[in-house]
Amino acid sequence: MRSWRRQALQWRAHLDDAAYLGLLTLVNPIRHWQEGHPRLTLSLSRRIESVPVESDPRWHFPGRLDITSDVDGSHGYFPDVDLDLWRRSVHFECDPDGETVLHGMEPAARLFSTKGPFDAFDCFLTFSDGDRSQARLLLDLALLPLHSTPLPERERVYRRVLASLEPAPTSPDGTLAAFLLDRLALDTDLSPAFVADVLAELDIKDLIVGQTAPMVRCVLAFLGRDEAVNARWVALVGRLLARARGGAAGWGRPLEWLGEQTCELVVRMYELELYHEPISAAEAEHFSFWHGNRRPDLVHRLRLVADEPTDPTA
Repeated sequence: MRSWRRQALQWRAHLDDAAYLGLLTLVNPIRHWQEGHPRLTLSLSRRIESVPVESDPRWHFPGRLDITSDVDGSHGYFPDVDLDLWRRSVHFECDPDGETVLHGMEPAARLFSTKGPFDAFDCFLTFSDGDRSQARLLLDLALLPLHSTPLPERERVYRRVLASLEPAPTSPDGTLAAFLLDRLALDTDLSPAFVADVLAELDIKDLIVGQTAPMVRCVLAFLGRDEAVNARWVALVGRLLARARGGAAGWGRPLEWLGEQTCELVVRMYELELYHEPISAAEAEHFSFWHGNRRPDLVHRLRLVADEPTDPTA
């Protein structure tokens, strides 16, 4: 394959655009597999129309199987290619096509990368309908609201993103986990049981650390919709609130853990008779002082949860 690429680059360097387009029209490289190895054959036939060719990263990137997953029977492999070298080559060669790809992918890839913008391409997961890098999974997730995607397909995208996330503390995937939670919270057609499964898996991977706000939003979106699932929220909410308290205490502001959405979760769990989080009078007063003008209804509901009643005129 590399020898063919070198030959193609030689032709590209020596032919003008019209001649090279004629070569592309006449010579058709056909990719296929032979006994598990990528092979290339050439066909000479003039094409009238350009036929889109599906991307197949596995054909390009010989790598070793490394990750197993129960999502669509997927497995993972690591491409044997220096993507950072490609980035520098694009800059050196002033390659407009490469620059276009960089422009579209680099900002998204940088969101959840620790080593560099192409960390998101270090691993590909193989699924029945093609391979996905983590960057491609991010785009699949981001583009869901722009398409009339059926519910089973949306669930499959969510499961695939979840399968790509590595457990903490070595994982840089906290940002992508937060994005997944935000997408789940907005997709209200999902079943509470499905969302509870996703959140439980994130908890197992220890990826809810630092993601209290999106986790709370996600729980609130599905809380109370299914009695059978409500009981599953109890243990998760207890850990969420404990982390919120611990985080605020670590910053030396122990009363500030009770924000608007966190308070809404505390109150709703109490009203549904699922869980009673102890709230001190000082915490209730602090919340009333900072959020009372915007959410007087929530201040009133919180008074029913607080250990000691507060002054109703406060």
